Amino acid sequence: MLLKLVLAFLSVCAISSQILPPTTIRRVRPGPTINTPVGPIQGQEETYDLFRRMYTFKGIRYAQAPIGNLRFRQGVPPPPFQQTFQAWDYGSRCPQFSLLLERYEGDEDCLFLNIATPTNIRSRLPVVVLIHGGGLVMGHGEMGLLGPEHIVHENVIYVSFNYRLNVLGFMNTGDRNSPGNFGFKDMIMALQWVRNNIESFGGNPNDVTILGGSGGAVAVQALVVTPVAAGLFHKAIAQSGSLFNNWAFNRNPISLVQMLVSNLELQVTDNVDLMNQLREVSPERLLRNAGILTDRNPRLFEELSFVASVDAVDSLEPRIFTAPISDLVRTGNINQVPFMIGFNSFESLYAVTDIANDATILERLNQNPHLLVPSEWNLTPGSAEAAQVINVFRQLYFNGSPVITNEMALGFAEYVSDREFIFGVSKMARLHLTRQPIYYFRFSFSGALNLAKRGLGLMDIPGAMHGDDIFYLMRLNRAATPVLPSDEAYTIQRRYVRMWTNFMKYSTPTPTTIDPLIRVIWPPMTSNTEFMEIGQDLTVDSEPFNVRMRTWELFDQLFNP
Repeated sequence: MLLKLVLAFLSVCAISSQILPPTTIRRVRPGPTINTPVGPIQGQEETYDLFRRMYTFKGIRYAQAPIGNLRFRQGVPPPPFQQTFQAWDYGSRCPQFSLLLERYEGDEDCLFLNIATPTNIRSRLPVVVLIHGGGLVMGHGEMGLLGPEHIVHENVIYVSFNYRLNVLGFMNTGDRNSPGNFGFKDMIMALQWVRNNIESFGGNPNDVTILGGSGGAVAVQALVVTPVAAGLFHKAIAQSGSLFNNWAFNRNPISLVQMLVSNLELQVTDNVDLMNQLREVSPERLLRNAGILTDRNPRLFEELSFVASVDAVDSLEPRIFTAPISDLVRTGNINQVPFMIGFNSFESLYAVTDIANDATILERLNQNPHLLVPSEWNLTPGSAEAAQVINVFRQLYFNGSPVITNEMALGFAEYVSDREFIFGVSKMARLHLTRQPIYYFRFSFSGALNLAKRGLGLMDIPGAMHGDDIFYLMRLNRAATPVLPSDEAYTIQRRYVRMWTNFMKYSTPTPTTIDPLIRVIWPPMTSNTEFMEIGQDLTVDSEPFNVRMRTWELFDQLFNP
């Protein structure tokens, strides 16, 4: 599922020259040298859109290379710079498979961060730290293709970074030998670096927002939930992802370790021996044998390989998760900060093209209706409970038909949207509601910048697909102005950026009704589930996808309390 979304995004990038204006001529020259607690760092001055400028600082090491004995362990801070560090180039990406090039890429020495600031550096500016998406198995923090220019223009300092992925970032043997969640521990180290150094760049270490979409949203919720990150951020934004999504959390990580051992054909005596052997295996070979779990449900609702899990009880490192996520949120021992949570209105619209291109998807669903039952509910095939779920879902998405056909493609896409994204986000919002102020949203605008949809040729269907919203927040740097000011998408983009940066500055997306871009107050969510519909206009409503979400919530309370 997520692999298909990434491929769709990459196809958008490949065709951007056909649907957008010519490439911007970008001027870059040496920038200022900043004296920081870790030593002097020189950046660059980048000029874009003819006259706008920002300073960038790239490839700054925030942790030592997690290699050798440091593999599968919490990161270690690096020594200070002994001379001026020229922060002009990105550091290596963390090991992963490039779907565009269909090959392995990256290097284990990958724990670097990047900073972008306004050129009129003032002290105590708000800071946003982006956690990149990619399902915790791919991605990077580079500012090239999708840049932070819109955010920096609103006088917010922007930070991004790499973190360990897949088996190298999330292997959990169930004991202290590899307690898991190293990728999240990398994120905490990056935030610690920001706390200790961002003031030198004009940022306020006491006014930090964490922001992420898809897998990055999963990470944002993880940092909100874990006390280990206490005090490192003060606001949070999670878009189109949740720890409650089935692809984001491993309930049985030891089975993944057993799969890896089998795939590598290792002979091990215990976990100490296992880890000693795994530290000798190349990262490429590790990743090739970690893979995607598809045995239970091939190619339909893929469960990613090594992602988040409950940390080993006897861990010698700080434990990110000490219990299942719902239990942690309900206890209230979390980082209670203002929280923006939301999703796109038609997240899994790509499923329409999936079933058009692969007839076996619906064949397998019709042959085995139990595939409609989420695995996390742990219902026995053929049981009365499973039959109830199947029958209700058939009514809800497929007009009660016992056979799903191609004519039901939109219903199938709605089902996949709810299963893979929307219900998990809805559950996150409802559970966090009693613990912190929540600003809930649904992004539904469809226009010139819905490039994920456009890349799949689905622009005739209303709504926003997974990944569409990012093009309204970030700047696509393979083009000059992606849309003309006369285009409606131009206004939506400016409005979207303004609300997001308002939240970064003021802890609310609409601090005033005077702003002609917005002209409406976005209220915090209450038990009435108020949310902001971000479409052609801004509309406050309640209970997004009410019948669908109530149905999922009822089953989840019955089978996954």
